[in-house]
Amino acid sequence: MENIKRGSIIEGPNWPEPVKINLIEKMGDYVRLVGATTIFKQHIDQIISSEEFSKFAIKESGSKFSEEPRKVFLALEEIRYKFASMYDPLLAERV
Repeated sequence: MENIKRGSIIEGPNWPEPVKINLIEKMGDYVRLVGATTIFKQHIDQIISSEEFSKFAIKESGSKFSEEPRKVFLALEEIRYKFASMYDPLLAERV
């Protein structure tokens, strides 16, 4: 359970597709999982025994941050400029 945390994607026999974890908490001999399936975004809120929980596999854990910093900066600047142009009449409006 220590390896699985918020943002992890797990696979198990309880769901037809992988689940992204939003909350995980230990409740005695049970584990509560709250999240959503990755494809159809179906809400999951289940209490599972620790024994059954040990059968789950981690598909992906957290973010990878693999994009180039320059591209991330430009994407954030685009969003900032879009919102700034909504409130500043001196900026040209985006089409």
